[in-house]
Amino acid sequence: MTDPLAAPPRWRHHLKRASSAGRDVIVDATRWKRVEINVVHVLTAGLSLGVPIVLGIVRGDIGAGMVAALGALLVSGSGHVGGLKYRSADLLNTSLAGAGGAAAGMLSSAMQPWSGILIVALAAIATVFGGLRPSAAKASTQAIVFMIIGASLPSSAVPIDAH
Repeated sequence: MTDPLAAPPRWRHHLKRASSAGRDVIVDATRWKRVEINVVHVLTAGLSLGVPIVLGIVRGDIGAGMVAALGALLVSGSGHVGGLKYRSADLLNTSLAGAGGAAAGMLSSAMQPWSGILIVALAAIATVFGGLRPSAAKASTQAIVFMIIGASLPSSAVPIDAH
């Protein structure tokens, strides 16, 4: 009778390759270069997210404040590098991806009981396009995130008592 724990040589080879691939991922993750954090960008992003929500609460319409904060969140990571033409194109792509994703999410939420399946299918399509180039990956990621947010917006209306 053979030893059940003794793996055939081909399995040992596959296990060794998988183990070394896992180590390579960990080594690559620890080799990431350090980046400088721009304090001004961090502060402006924080204010652009917080101020609209506070104004929405003060005015009694937190929904409008949340939508404005989502728009600020969308564009806060874009348009910081390059010349004016590149920045403008980056902001336009970001805005279109976020608006398209949010609209797709809101429209898909109306298609019950298929909305979850539709969101996953749209996310899969966006992922395929995201593999084309780095800018497409950024836009597809934003579209997917805002599609999920958009799908939850119609069901999350928060009434505020105006005193």
